[in-house]
Amino acid sequence: MLDETLAKLETNIRQSHAIRPDDKAELLQLLTRLQAEIASLAHTHAAHAESVAGVAERSMHEVLRHPE
Repeated sequence: MLDETLAKLETNIRQSHAIRPDDKAELLQLLTRLQAEIASLAHTHAAHAESVAGVAERSMHEVLRHPE
C-alpha cells in the first residue's frame, strides 16, 4: 500500500500541468527523501508510515486542486 501511494504521488506530480517544471523537480526530490524516510519508518512503525503517506497524498491532492 505504501509503495502504491508513493508511486501514485510521483505519477501525479510528473503528469500535472498545474505545477511549474522547477517546482516539479523540487517536489520529486522531496518525494524521494520522503520515500526513504517512510521505508525506514515502516520497518518499526508501519501504522505511522501509512499515516505519513496518507498525509502526503492528501496534501498533493490539495496542491493540484488549487494551483497558484
